[in-house]
Amino acid sequence: SAYSDIAIGVSRVMGVTVPENFRWPYLSPNIQEFWNRWHITLSSWVRDYVFLPMGHELFRTRLRRDPLVIAAASYVVSFLIIGAWHGLMLNYLVWGAYHGVLLTGYHAARARIPQAVTRSPLYRSRVASAAGTAITFGLVSVGWVPFMTNLPEAWRLLRLMFAGV
Repeated sequence: SAYSDIAIGVSRVMGVTVPENFRWPYLSPNIQEFWNRWHITLSSWVRDYVFLPMGHELFRTRLRRDPLVIAAASYVVSFLIIGAWHGLMLNYLVWGAYHGVLLTGYHAARARIPQAVTRSPLYRSRVASAAGTAITFGLVSVGWVPFMTNLPEAWRLLRLMFAGV
């Protein structure tokens, strides 16, 4: 985020206000919050011009009976576009699909948690938040592997990370 901080500072010197683009994303307790804090301008644009319009259009189809399918399609397509924005290479598309699947899983899990659980003090505790932050950090960190290298090397690194092979 340093380049964004530099751009914000230089813009302010010139009298132009530029929005913050990163807000401590690695301290996010879940993947949805991570994306609300990471690359805020790109995420907001994709939300407003891809995710929401796609969801609205899909609700006009037979899929309206299954909102999870609509959410999944909207997340995956949105994040494939974010991956493609970084470069039209397979590793970026895999990274985008990975985050689309993570968001779909989070959405599905959150929809199935009973209200009695979400209202409990433990669910809203610092321990639960810290656990969520650790899990989110781990999942996001794994996602950087295909983002940073070509896919054959990414698979090799992931095998080393998880299987020691």
